[in-house]
Parts: sequence; C-alpha cells; structure tokens
Amino acid sequence: MRRDDHVQGRRAYAAAILAADVAACEGLLAGLAVPRSRLHRGTLISLGESLDGPDIAIDDDLALRVELVRGVEPPDDSRRPWLVSAADVLAEPDPGPTPWLVENLIVDAALIAAVGPWKSTKTYALLDLAISVATGQPAFGALAIPKPGPVVYVLEESGRAALWRRLDQLCRGRAIRSEHLRDLHVSTTLGSSSTTPSGRRA
Repeated sequence: MRRDDHVQGRRAYAAAILAADVAACEGLLAGLAVPRSRLHRGTLISLGESLDGPDIAIDDDLALRVELVRGVEPPDDSRRPWLVSAADVLAEPDPGPTPWLVENLIVDAALIAAVGPWKSTKTYALLDLAISVATGQPAFGALAIPKPGPVVYVLEESGRAALWRRLDQLCRGRAIRSEHLRDLHVSTTLGSSSTTPSGRRA
C-alpha cells in the first residue's frame, strides 16, 4: 500500500466522521477549513477540541486522532477510570435500546470483521452495506438503516476499474442512480495509475 493512498483514505474517513452534513464533509475532503458548528459535537469532545474556535481543516495529526476515537460519542465524564466495578456500571442510568447501524446486524460504532473463503463475495457484500448506509436503503433488501450517513469505503485489493464495475453492477441491481451515492466516499489502490492524487510518481 502506498503511503499517499493510506493518508488519503485516513483523511477521507476523518472527514466522514467529523462532518455533520454532506457539504461539510465535501469541504473537508477538498482540504478546506470548516466551521466547528458544522462538525459533530461528540467527536470534537472526544478529540479534546473546543466547540468554539477557528475553523478546522484535516491534517495528518487530526486524521489519526479521529481514527483512534472512531467518532464515538464520549461519556459525560470523559476522564472516568478505564476499570470500574460492575456494580458501578449497573448504577448508571439505562442507556436505552441498542443503537444499530444496520438493524440486527451491525451495532453503531462497532468494529467488525468480514471473514470467509476467497471469492465468497465479501467485497460485494461490504460494498452493498456501504451503499445502504449512505443511501438509507435497506441492507440486502431487508435490514433497516436507522440513521443513514456518510461512508468511507477503502478498497486495497484492486483498483479503480474493479470498483467501477462493482458499483455499476450493484447500482443497476438496486435501481440506484449514481447521484444518490454522494455520501459514499471511496478510495482505491488507483489500479493502473502510476501517480498519486497529488500528481507525484508513486
């Protein structure tokens, strides 16, 4: 994996996690500074950032910090000890129902792994899930998406041409027009290209 591709993917992920709306996400992806009022409050708090202050643009340091906190809404007391008594946990208020990213399949903010034999359509399945989360359409035609939002899909096993074919097939199968995928941000190995997005030779 080329370093520039890794940095680009990390910054795209950070933009999707930080931005509170599509326009803010596109601004961050373009390298622009965005007002903090248009960024997710919980993520800013998780990062130790003030809710007020100068506009924010994504650099390598911020992208790494966002990746580490994964955009999880912090507890009210962000300095609570990491090891606590189970009795103390149960003394806290009921957190409510499970927050689903994909209903009955993926919990919101969870870290998951897709494991299976070679050529068992794992890449297609994950791309199909990404399309569902970005568009709000049911995953696999059956599982609801409670809160659709921006998605960053990083494909390092093949290049841009393979991604185009997969996207085209899935969109035709779902009867989705390309403009409905504005919230799905993708990064690939750039396939046959020998230059990075900045124009430098890889």
